[in-house]
Amino acid sequence: MLKLGVLIIGSFAVYLNGFSQGAIPEVVRSQETLRGLYNGIGGSEILYGIALPPADLVGDSYLNANWKRSSVMLYQDEKLLEGYLTRYDIGENMIQFKTKNGAKIIDGDKIKSLVWIDTLSQARSYLINAKEYKNEEDVQMSGFFEVLSDGSLPFFKKTEISIKKANYVMQFDVGNKDDVIKKTVHYYYEQAGRVFIVPSNKKKIMQLFKGKEEEIKDFVKTNSLDISQEHHLNSVFEKYNLLAKE
Repeated sequence: MLKLGVLIIGSFAVYLNGFSQGAIPEVVRSQETLRGLYNGIGGSEILYGIALPPADLVGDSYLNANWKRSSVMLYQDEKLLEGYLTRYDIGENMIQFKTKNGAKIIDGDKIKSLVWIDTLSQARSYLINAKEYKNEEDVQMSGFFEVLSDGSLPFFKKTEISIKKANYVMQFDVGNKDDVIKKTVHYYYEQAGRVFIVPSNKKKIMQLFKGKEEEIKDFVKTNSLDISQEHHLNSVFEKYNLLAKE
């Protein structure tokens, strides 16, 4: 058996040597290469080949990329700029104005509020400067709030952006090759000049509607509302603000 084993090993060596000048390069046969296949390539090792192109930035930083007819109130003398097509760049905190001479910009900190009018539905969207408010940690806010419901308990929406960096791994052809702009929405309610994040817990949300909790619970149940959805949650705040007027 020992002689047979030696014979097989010897024959295998001759078999490999027979291909030493063939299609498979010697470096591919090496023990280091075979070990790499089993253990994986180390992160510090160099991979030769074509470098990846610089990552592109996918997406936009606008609250809404469409131009909308607007009425803009400046802080200075509460001057109104009316009838312009505008859009809001969240990342730069600037309002862009579409004019005959190209786009013009005004720093968001100089604008107190603006109203957008949808040209098709004529629906209005109200934005107010968030710097008018402080959060529960007594930190002044920035950017703009979209007012979803106004009244005794105002309900605001704030969209923020972040950039998810490219994470493509060329060795395995997985991941995203581009940086991506992500938009995240947060909901707030306002009390006495401060804004607070709307809780995600249904029971805690109901506790916001002091004096009208039972009416709001009945309203939610009767209309089969899912308050995890924006338009349903907005309906709840609208209902409360109507009840609070009575």
